[in-house]
Amino acid sequence: MTGAIHVFVGPSLPPSHRPTATPLVFHGPAKQGDVYQLVSSRPCAIAIVDGYFERVPAVWHKEILWAMAEGVHVFGAASMGALRAAELAMFGMRGVGEVFRDFAELLLEDDDEVTLVHGDEASGYRQGSEAMVNVRATLRAAQDLRIISDETRHTLTLHVKECFYPDRSYPEMLEWARGKVPDAELEKLKAHLRSPGGRVDVKRNDALALVDELLHFHSLAPGPKEVPWSFLHTDAWEKVRLSVGRDVHAHRSEVVAADARVLANLKADTDRQMAASREAMVRALSVQHARRDGYRPTASDRASALARLCQRQGLATEPALEQWLQDQNMTRAELERVVNDEACVCRSEILLSAVSDLQLLDLLRATGEYGRLRGA
Repeated sequence: MTGAIHVFVGPSLPPSHRPTATPLVFHGPAKQGDVYQLVSSRPCAIAIVDGYFERVPAVWHKEILWAMAEGVHVFGAASMGALRAAELAMFGMRGVGEVFRDFAELLLEDDDEVTLVHGDEASGYRQGSEAMVNVRATLRAAQDLRIISDETRHTLTLHVKECFYPDRSYPEMLEWARGKVPDAELEKLKAHLRSPGGRVDVKRNDALALVDELLHFHSLAPGPKEVPWSFLHTDAWEKVRLSVGRDVHAHRSEVVAADARVLANLKADTDRQMAASREAMVRALSVQHARRDGYRPTASDRASALARLCQRQGLATEPALEQWLQDQNMTRAELERVVNDEACVCRSEILLSAVSDLQLLDLLRATGEYGRLRGA
């Protein structure tokens, strides 16, 4: 893990309202594949606030489960993130804020409660409509202040809910309300909505609460997430995974230079690069085979894998291991991931060790080794 915490957010917390000088890495609203792609960079945590839908496939439940199975903590709040957190709380996704609680407790059920239209990043995600959850909170606050009655609150709430989400706005609501609610209440509500704090932005409040939660979480230096379930590699998952591709966000600034030098040096030696690529593919398939089979390394398995790794590298003491980690540009959290994968590889090697002579001969022919060995 790099230790970074990544946040997908847009109109709920535009750039002008985000805290500066934090360890958080901000991205735009999430779409399908974004979480999956980010996992390859080994972040500490991923938080989803806003997400695309309708014209762009929405962030998929399965990729969130994949992230958690890979040891990444996942948070959600305010908007799309609150929906996904309520749906996946039983699997370990952590929800924050009022919107999440309302969905988790089934006080809210419709996706359109958090949906709105907005501009792109260049516009600061300028909103073109109002989220239903904000309208509800604003009208409840107005009733609590005795600006409107319970009946008026109910009438206005029902009307806005019946509007198509792009058409929801306070001006539209007030215009429609003429002659349908008491004039005195309507005038007081208009003045209230123009006053500072008159409009409650529950989504922004939740997004800010999530930021506070993430900063506290980061201060705890958490280890990889552990889940009590096994990720299922279904055919549907594989199709979506392959369609997403392998592009990742460029954000590993603290190690990217070192990684680039290592890869450049490897590419300079064609034979070595080819051999390393083949070994990496075999390793990846071995890990995937173990996980598809539902294997989850136990503490004993991980300890054995670490012992084998240390033995191969000649690391007999803790200082030697610490120096080796520095040489490999690896954190303790990343070591845990590597050891976990090593345990998976070991299991697959045991299960797949019964390679037939015919399969071995086929490999020797494909690599050209057959002719050399025959001549020898």
